[in-house]
Amino acid sequence: MVSQNFNPKQFHQPDFLIIGAAKSGTTSLFYYFKQHPQIFLPENKEPGFFAFADTGVEHFYFPTYMPIRDSTIRDAVGYRSLFGNANADQRCGEASTIYLSSQIAPKNIRQLAPNTKMIAILRNPIQRAYSNFNHFRADGLEPEPDFIQACFLEEQRKRSFWYPAYYYLENGMYSTQLRRYFDLFPADQIKVYLYEDLANPTEMVQDVLEFIGVDANEPIDTSAKYNISGQRRLPWLYGLVRNNQTLKPLTRSAVPVKQWNMVKKVWDALMVSRPRSLTPREFATLAEYYQSDVRALSGMIGRDLEGWLRY
Repeated sequence: MVSQNFNPKQFHQPDFLIIGAAKSGTTSLFYYFKQHPQIFLPENKEPGFFAFADTGVEHFYFPTYMPIRDSTIRDAVGYRSLFGNANADQRCGEASTIYLSSQIAPKNIRQLAPNTKMIAILRNPIQRAYSNFNHFRADGLEPEPDFIQACFLEEQRKRSFWYPAYYYLENGMYSTQLRRYFDLFPADQIKVYLYEDLANPTEMVQDVLEFIGVDANEPIDTSAKYNISGQRRLPWLYGLVRNNQTLKPLTRSAVPVKQWNMVKKVWDALMVSRPRSLTPREFATLAEYYQSDVRALSGMIGRDLEGWLRY
């Protein structure tokens, strides 16, 4: 929990939070929202404040540099500054995917922002884990080349305090994670969607906008997909552009979101190739692991999820 030294007068309560899951469409939703004039989102997409307030991420092990080490916000003043440019009539939010799997985030949100609305998007945990792994491999963040072996290393990595984004298996245990939120908040403060709902992104976005309390009829370009996992065709060029802390923010601020979407679609087509599919044996290994949690989640949210367990 946040320490007693915390000063609530220095804190800005968000109107909504996109709490996860990672690799499930949260980045796309974030950039769709940035098109809406009644919504303010900070440039720091994943401040992670409610998961790391007063503790930071310094005690975690990172096998290589990750930007999250510098972007994590751990104090009230820093968090408040994220929303300093918001207009008085805008709804403010942020999107930290670590919140869903964090054990402390729900408690901190309950303590500091008890009325905030929360949005979760859940993806087949098998595909989510594999996408997470491929993303890290492509960006040079995952030293283990074999996906199943990386999963088998999870318990060892936990004991060595690896950053939680490397817990490919645990981060897909959605029923356990959501239960922590439903135990602390009324159900009408939490909206749960499936990755499959993004097949009709306009309808889903309109539903989320209604939930947040802004004009759901505002035209939003939902044609681009963000944070796509896959092999980089020219890794040196991809990394140069993606990780440039000057060029990327300047380009984003200069190019309107809808035009950016067009550029991004061309960029992804040129630079990102699809990874190989999981083998039936790999899929079956993870399906067995997730079977009980998937069925518990199905009963919790009232959605048929048996398809998640079929290859």
